Amino acid sequence: MGFRGTNLSEETKKRISETLKGRKGRPHSDEEREKISESNRRREISLETRKKMSEAAKGKSPSKETREKLSEIAKNRYFSEETRKKMSESLKGRIFPEEHKQKLSNALKGRILSEKHKQNISESQIGKFHSKETREKISLRLTGRFLSEEHCHKLSEVQKGKTLSEEHRAKLSKSKKGKPNLFLKGKSLSQKHRQKLSEARKGKKLPPRSEEYRRKQSEAHKGEKCHFWKGGISKENWLIRQTIKYRLWREAVFARDNWTCQECGGAISGYLNAHHIKPFSNHHELRFDIDNGITLCKECHKNIHQKRECA
Repeated sequence: MGFRGTNLSEETKKRISETLKGRKGRPHSDEEREKISESNRRREISLETRKKMSEAAKGKSPSKETREKLSEIAKNRYFSEETRKKMSESLKGRIFPEEHKQKLSNALKGRILSEKHKQNISESQIGKFHSKETREKISLRLTGRFLSEEHCHKLSEVQKGKTLSEEHRAKLSKSKKGKPNLFLKGKSLSQKHRQKLSEARKGKKLPPRSEEYRRKQSEAHKGEKCHFWKGGISKENWLIRQTIKYRLWREAVFARDNWTCQECGGAISGYLNAHHIKPFSNHHELRFDIDNGITLCKECHKNIHQKRECA
């Protein structure tokens, strides 16, 4: 331990040195920490001293060995609830000046956390949740706050090329199930925002949905679960034609006929209909029989129904 730049007498320096001998690697007891904390609480560092300390620390960074030692000391160390409250109270209402924020920003520029560091941060947060009171405070603090264009651009650049793993997506999906999207509650997107979303989605196609997924979606929005529900006033025939079972039947008929009108042999384009050879309303048992379906274009389908009505 060095005493360079201090005005302590040689006797005092010797006494301090003797006291600290053998302490290396031994953590302070709770009683010792409390005494140190109490003595530091009464001690007030002048602004001039702080500036000197800041100037002295400029350009200095702890060695890798020192950082590892500090990391080991901090492992499994938890502040008591009382200490956390004291820290919280001492920081209340404290606002960093712009100069300080800029210094912090510059100090962290280009800093890349190692995978081990990221893993440690992730593990330290497992099982921790903000209380309802804390969430409300954060919400109030952020109300009316808008990020600058520069900030948004930086965030966008950082996220480019990043993809979430399937496991991560599954966890996010599970955590949001049954919860309303409070972020968009009572908000409307600006025209500029909509335009950006539109441009970002151009040329992108969603992957094909599985049959199981489509059935689940159908069940989730059936009857009273649908926001268009009006008490059950729709006709039965129309309701059946809106089911996933009916849509899958249509697709099966189209695929079998190569998406081509079987009457006029029209090209694979335009609007197609899946026609029931034996009428839908009279033959309930054949409604979803693929052999009772045939692919027709709009005009051919119209002509067949007109002939059926005239017969």
